[in-house]
Amino acid sequence: MNNWSDSQIYQIAILYYEKGISQKQISELMGISKMSVSRILQKAKDLGIVKINIELPYKLNLELCDEVVKKFKLEKAYIVEINNIKNQKEQIAEQLAKVAAFNISLMDLDNKVIGLGIGRTLGLMVNYLPTINTKNTHIIQLMGGMQDVTFFNPFTIIQEASKKLNAKGTFLTSLAYAENKIIKDNIIQSSPIGKNFKKADIAIFGIGSVGRATKIDLDIIDRNIIEKIEEQGAVGNVLGHFFDKKGNFIVSEIEDVIVSISIQNLFKFKSRIAVAGGEYKREAIRGAILSGIVNILITDEDTAKFLLS
Repeated sequence: MNNWSDSQIYQIAILYYEKGISQKQISELMGISKMSVSRILQKAKDLGIVKINIELPYKLNLELCDEVVKKFKLEKAYIVEINNIKNQKEQIAEQLAKVAAFNISLMDLDNKVIGLGIGRTLGLMVNYLPTINTKNTHIIQLMGGMQDVTFFNPFTIIQEASKKLNAKGTFLTSLAYAENKIIKDNIIQSSPIGKNFKKADIAIFGIGSVGRATKIDLDIIDRNIIEKIEEQGAVGNVLGHFFDKKGNFIVSEIEDVIVSISIQNLFKFKSRIAVAGGEYKREAIRGAILSGIVNILITDEDTAKFLLS
């Protein structure tokens, strides 16, 4: 039985945590074993004498996190405080990418199938991922690639993420846009996201807007097609699948040729993490959430306030 007095617990806690004296030195000073010092320090934590606070490399608005989760019935929301940045999409994307990389690195990634999408924010996220030795982790490409060699090309994203996580990586060996439906169907059926798609753990993707189509969108989809889809009420897209402001997915000609995981298969992922922010994407982000395809959101404060308004 341990007969440690309160003063002894406080004294040892102060020596270790405030004075920086090692457990070995404390054991010699106090005339007790090193094991006893370790147990007393644990007791100090259990009693609340010692409270450890870790300063994260970013700040979250926890109140907004809770409100967004509650309103949209999400599993989790990371609402990032981004100071002194007004609608500068590249800086917002970089901040969100850092938060995404940090939190994904803390997840249990062993024995998981992880699907990755396309876009600048995802490319930045992979750049910020620390090197981790995962076990039996498989990373798959959720959408076809682009011709140009860039950090946000899905081919590059899969390759770099596989290196960072010491994981098996599988490409979707096609560009994002097929010539016709027959070719598209053949590509999908022979890929990891085709008819035999079963195990699905974590999907990470961005959200694209329509009214202000990005270079990535225009590299994949003809502007005339985007304008037609916008006339049908589209406000955004996830991996090439367009939806309206109420979250209804739109049937359009793009579905016949876009080389991407189906919405049905995307829903099979247990964790569906969307990383997106900025003023020009707000309507798209709300539509994506209302569709149900997102259950974990990483976005900025101003976007969260818009979602709650």
